[in-house]
Order: sequence, then structure tokens, then C-alpha cells
Amino acid sequence: MSADDKFQIRNLTKGKLPSLPFERAKK
Repeated sequence: MSADDKFQIRNLTKGKLPSLPFERAKK
């Protein structure tokens, strides 16, 4: 499992936290 996959799973389970720095960087 890559770090990206873990990030996606965390995002889904946490219901997407309010704009995080790394989330903005991804877009």
C-alpha cells in the first residue's frame, strides 16, 4: 500500500478534514 493510498483512506474515514495543506497541494 502506497502513502497515497493511505492518505485517500484517511481522507474518506475522517470525512475529509477542512482544507489541509497537503490536500491543497494535491489539487
